Amino acid sequence: MTVSASLPAQPPRRLRVFVVRHGETLENTIGIIQGQLDTPLNTFGQLQASTTADRLSSIRFDRIVTSPLQRARHTAEAICSKQAGVANLQVEQDDRIQERGFGTLEGKPYRAPNKKNDAVIEGIENAADLQERLAAFWNELVTVHVPPGSQEQINTEQQQKQEQHQGPEEQTILLVSHGAAISSLLNDVLLSGQYIQLLPDVQVSRFGNCCVTELVVPTILDHRIPSSIDRSGALHLKHEWVVKPRHLVGQVGIAQKLQDHGKVALQDIGLGLGVGSVVRWGDVMHLHGLLQPVEEGVQDQGRGPKVNVDELVGKGSK
Repeated sequence: MTVSASLPAQPPRRLRVFVVRHGETLENTIGIIQGQLDTPLNTFGQLQASTTADRLSSIRFDRIVTSPLQRARHTAEAICSKQAGVANLQVEQDDRIQERGFGTLEGKPYRAPNKKNDAVIEGIENAADLQERLAAFWNELVTVHVPPGSQEQINTEQQQKQEQHQGPEEQTILLVSHGAAISSLLNDVLLSGQYIQLLPDVQVSRFGNCCVTELVVPTILDHRIPSSIDRSGALHLKHEWVVKPRHLVGQVGIAQKLQDHGKVALQDIGLGLGVGSVVRWGDVMHLHGLLQPVEEGVQDQGRGPKVNVDELVGKGSK
């Protein structure tokens, strides 16, 4: 399923994107690498999802997009269920934001990081391929198609003048995904590529269960001929993406990358053309004080590592 949105005639100037990791699973508590195994939330994970839903209930989401794996989908459904008064809001599923596939490591306990190099793991999803599918999703999420000659076609200079007198239009979107996938999207695609900046006092950290990361990003207005773009994030159109993983563009900065963007109009929300901001990163304050029930089969093992082992694979333990 794609993530092309049904947008108003006047496209939003920016998106407010909330990225939430799924709630806890039994495998999380005992350090099992899950990857694309379809594991369910445990009792505490369900409580985390419900608590997160309560905390986000005051925010009116225009869209909710989730990984199809049930631990993420059920977290997204819990949040959607608390969106009182929001008409026709449904949980959309997209395979491109599911967890990284870890091949023969899936279902096994996490051991030493020096044994997790991609080259020696049978069936693991290549890191570059993971980044490309996440970038494909992101490009489609933030791109608004503006057909040439239509009433919706926007003159960038006129729009910038209007924005000096009018408040920015904003669409609010929730993404529910997984630790390694979220880490790759935010760290390896967006931060590494200089498409987002951290606001003061925002620090990069690992992603705990049901943590909330909030971004404000500009939309990309695409005036290119529709026949040349079937989907903004189509993999065979990687050379046309505005948001690219670093390995597709080398070491150049965003200013150089965007010099030749054809008929793609880049918005500026105050940080430079096409650049968004991270308002908060991996926030779990809303979960503090939750009592953790003793899960069957876990009471003699403790609650295991307080880290996301899927995110640790191939990256060391710090």
